[in-house]
Amino acid sequence: MRLSKLLALATLLAMGTSAIGWYSGLTAQPNPAQGNPPREKTAGETYKNVQVLKDVPASDWIPTMQFISGSLGVSCEMCHTIGHFDSDSKTPKRRARMMIRMVRAINDDNFDGRRVVTCNTCHRGATHPNPIPAPWNKTDDQLAAYHAELQALASKDRGEPSPTPPTLTRDVAMPTLEQVIAKYKAAVGAASFSTWKSLQIKGTLSVQAEKAVSKYTVYFLPGGRVLFGDSVQGAQPRTFLNGDRAWTVTAQGRKPVAADKIGFLRARALLLGPVKVTESPAMRIAGAEIIDGRKVYVIESRESKVVRRLSFDAKSGLLSKMREEIDTPLGTMVNETHYDDYRLVDGIKVPFAITVLYMEDKFQYALTDVRKNAAIDAAQFQPDSGGSTSVPSR
Repeated sequence: MRLSKLLALATLLAMGTSAIGWYSGLTAQPNPAQGNPPREKTAGETYKNVQVLKDVPASDWIPTMQFISGSLGVSCEMCHTIGHFDSDSKTPKRRARMMIRMVRAINDDNFDGRRVVTCNTCHRGATHPNPIPAPWNKTDDQLAAYHAELQALASKDRGEPSPTPPTLTRDVAMPTLEQVIAKYKAAVGAASFSTWKSLQIKGTLSVQAEKAVSKYTVYFLPGGRVLFGDSVQGAQPRTFLNGDRAWTVTAQGRKPVAADKIGFLRARALLLGPVKVTESPAMRIAGAEIIDGRKVYVIESRESKVVRRLSFDAKSGLLSKMREEIDTPLGTMVNETHYDDYRLVDGIKVPFAITVLYMEDKFQYALTDVRKNAAIDAAQFQPDSGGSTSVPSR
């Protein structure tokens, strides 16, 4: 499996402004002294051979590509030559440019430029749109929704208000945001983290589209220090994260991680670490819903182009799902992370099954061993150390 792809996709996971408790060193902190950030480069300025969407911000480019992948139900390899993404050797890539121009023209000519028609409007997860409709085959629930829509349209024609039914419910017993977060911290045992010297997590990662399985070991130390150990194509590189610095150690020596890649490491640490929720001033209680027969409380935050919803089991307090909806120039890109098979280990609750559903792939993390105070030399985390001291495996 290509480690670079793992780290690139990890950046789309939850990234907040401050983490909870023992885990607080893992998220980036704003620096007031930096002042106004410089103008972000466009995709046309950043990437080679961009012929459409040249003027979109470079940070929108990968989410936009992932939106296209999800709309057609394909991975990057459908249009791109891996390792040579600027190449035009594949017909689907050349065709995609025509489709993007077509969709934008439809919206410009018919909807005042509003993004009404998207790739997903026609494709619906298939490489080729199906021009032949299916015969009537509605379920009872679909029929009820159809009749509700008829009533709403009739009300609109009569000039009456017809609000959209909420997808979430609220009741007088709804807990506060602080209560949901506090219950989550208590459920995972966050109070005990300050007494630990280290936490070791081992597991396997299965990547569905690539049909690849790899092993990993991650060590977490207080202060946001993390060591990632991966088995990639027979090699075992180790990556150290300490605050705003990171470096990788291989048989060839030590190499610093570029500053713009450190966010990827923080995101992966949040995914696998003991606390998986970051607090943000934008958070609010959105309501409650039923997932797989269980009631969950939903915390929602809206920041810039991202809507993030966290679902907490009403009974246990544990996090069951995280969903992100990311706005792109072509449509809304969605990621979901599901947390299952929680087990009690040394006083903490850990999900031994983590499934990340991207637009173009599915990652499945299966934890095989979790233990606190595993032997590890903390001196390795000094940025100027060799970082080459062997890490004992237990």
